[in-house]
Amino acid sequence: MTVTDTYGVAGIAHANGAGGSVWRSTLAVTNRSGSTANLTLIYRYSGTSKTRSHTLQNGDIVEWVDVATSLFGVGSSSSGSVEVQSTRPVIVTARTYNEGADGTFGQYLPGVDDGNDLAHGEMGILAQVKKTSSFRTNIGFVNLGQSSVTVRTKMYSNTGSQLGNTVTTNISGNQWKQENDVFQKAGVSFCEVGYATVEVTTYGGSVWAYASVVDNGTGDPTTIPVSVQ
Repeated sequence: MTVTDTYGVAGIAHANGAGGSVWRSTLAVTNRSGSTANLTLIYRYSGTSKTRSHTLQNGDIVEWVDVATSLFGVGSSSSGSVEVQSTRPVIVTARTYNEGADGTFGQYLPGVDDGNDLAHGEMGILAQVKKTSSFRTNIGFVNLGQSSVTVRTKMYSNTGSQLGNTVTTNISGNQWKQENDVFQKAGVSFCEVGYATVEVTTYGGSVWAYASVVDNGTGDPTTIPVSVQ
């Protein structure tokens, strides 16, 4: 099998979270390439991985609800990323959601490739992040390379003043890592609205970054993808 396209999806979960939240993820792949796509799907979590294969005919879409269990058979608590390797260009999408008593509250997460990365020497902005009694912010990264990288995150107020301490995150090759309640990690107890800057400090490294702003009352998350300057 000759792999022509590789996609990474962050924030895949089958786990309980803060505030009584119950996180699950659905993954889908759509093939409009004109011919059959042979897929290899790799779930990386907790320092280990599971690999599955799937053949997707042209014009078809496949969806795995609660993908950690339904496709990869991981029934215990887990969170990580999925890498999709394909012999044809495909569209990879995911939804990570909180299962509540009145239904689900979810966020869209894209399958990203090298064209979406934040590279060494570039500045990434995550806008409209906050830390209040009603909302918390998580910031996550997918390492798109084979080698470990270090990312530096700074939190800013609405007037552009840095808040708290710089947060440093180390991410192994082809892995996902999320800084939960990143304002708290930076030593900040309140921010009505602000933004974060993210920088890859490892020469030759690249990541895709996002913020997840979560409603503390409902567990409803909103995805904010990185904007590269």
